[in-house]
Amino acid sequence: MEKSKSSGIIKSASALLAVIIIVVVILLINQRRRIEEHHRAVLKETIDYNAAYDERLDRFFRYADVKYREKSADIAKRNSDYDRYAAEEYGAVHLSMWNIDALDGGEYSTFFGYPLLYADYQYKTPMELRDYISTVLDSQNRIEHFYINIDPYILEKNYNEAIYYDEKPETFEEYIHNRIFPLFDANPDVSFELFLPARPTSYWASLQNEEYAAIMDKWYVFLMYLHWCPNTVVRFLGDQEWLVSNDYNYKTPERFTDETMRLAYSYLYAYDKYNVNAPELKQRRNVIDRYIRKEKNGDYKIADLSGKKVVFIGDSLFDYIKVDSVSVPGVVKRMTGAECYNLGLGGTLASAIDPYGFTRVANAVAMKGAIDLDSRSRREALRFSREYKEGDSVIFVILYGLNDFTSNVPITPDDIVVKEPEEEGESATVYMDESTFVNSYEYGLESLSLAFPESEIVAVLPYIPDGAGEGKKKNAEGGKTLTDYIKAIESICSRKGITCLDMYYDGPINATNRAEYLADGTHTNEKGAFLFGECISKELGAVTAE
Repeated sequence: MEKSKSSGIIKSASALLAVIIIVVVILLINQRRRIEEHHRAVLKETIDYNAAYDERLDRFFRYADVKYREKSADIAKRNSDYDRYAAEEYGAVHLSMWNIDALDGGEYSTFFGYPLLYADYQYKTPMELRDYISTVLDSQNRIEHFYINIDPYILEKNYNEAIYYDEKPETFEEYIHNRIFPLFDANPDVSFELFLPARPTSYWASLQNEEYAAIMDKWYVFLMYLHWCPNTVVRFLGDQEWLVSNDYNYKTPERFTDETMRLAYSYLYAYDKYNVNAPELKQRRNVIDRYIRKEKNGDYKIADLSGKKVVFIGDSLFDYIKVDSVSVPGVVKRMTGAECYNLGLGGTLASAIDPYGFTRVANAVAMKGAIDLDSRSRREALRFSREYKEGDSVIFVILYGLNDFTSNVPITPDDIVVKEPEEEGESATVYMDESTFVNSYEYGLESLSLAFPESEIVAVLPYIPDGAGEGKKKNAEGGKTLTDYIKAIESICSRKGITCLDMYYDGPINATNRAEYLADGTHTNEKGAFLFGECISKELGAVTAE
């Protein structure tokens, strides 16, 4: 009995031991599995980390390789810049993020009285900007103006790309505050003048709303920072419609054409009215928004005259602005797509008494030649002669009258008066019937009509300038008023069935806004030329639609 009981205890103990062994084995197996899973997780994390590191390193080397090649290509420019900073005498320096090689330091010297040194190298990052500023300020020259083309949005993108491999980088804002602004503060006698880019309206219109807003917001914040730098100003031409809404003023969104560049920077250097702070930028953004809406609505494409040739013949109202794309014909080209030729010649008359007046120019065009004068008018006459092909659709835009009025040209043969010279040795001006205003004007129109019988002709009535007594003042004793010349043009056009564009009685330039649109009381400024060109474009569209 005792033996049987003892045997039962042994069996129970054996069973318990077996269970314990099984539990221990299971625990060991689970522990080993957890260890292996942990090892696998650690290994995977290590592999992922190494892969990310390798990718990051590869990105860095690819970036560094690109930048190295760029640096190698431009290293001569930068070294040359630094050598000039050390060796030359100058009172101003201009740095840029984009190409401004069309600017002429000689023009600046003439205007301001001391040399301006342009950097050949185009800086990309805030680090380069800081190096350039420091190098210039360490020179022995007394710097008065430091001009810097800058786009804070692009500059931040370049900065973030350049430092992304740094473990603990400064933010862009921190770098600007800690490394750039102290240079401004440490040189209170230097005027730091920053130029924001005036990009074309078509560029802004091509962006997604989010990107456009991001750029403007970054500019706004940057200008807020600059509020604490009293010797720093920002200038901006991006709200000037005549500049940004004409694509022919640009080679790229960052680069003007050479002649437009020289005009735009002459304004940026000289005029405080283009200064802008953060609150003003918001106002100007509203203006740009309006231009963008016009661009998207097609308001800058008033008529489709592509394939047509428009020839402008007249006086300084066409010739005063020497930058082709900014002139009245340049605006018409932008708004119609026509090929435009500017034969305007300042100071000329419709009267045949002027050897370079309307009759001479009309004859030159009719004979497909050029007037004998080294001028834009000659250049454009030759260009028209080369490019005109039989059957081409041509529109002539004629504008004379103001100079004939100020020169007291007889309007008709009945008005001819032989006036003796006022001073001894001065010869009298003798008008013949053919050199009166009406006969000369008609002759010029007939020359063009005979040579180009299928052409359209539009006669423009000039606006009233200052000093003409709103068209009622006689220019001299016994002379005629400007209104008399205007009525003569209207009569000629009525008899010949020629379209007349009224800028005189009901035009957009009048006594209430001459100061805004005229540069000197007579000739349009760039804003006035844009408006003038817009009016002519509308008229040309109406003429061709008939």
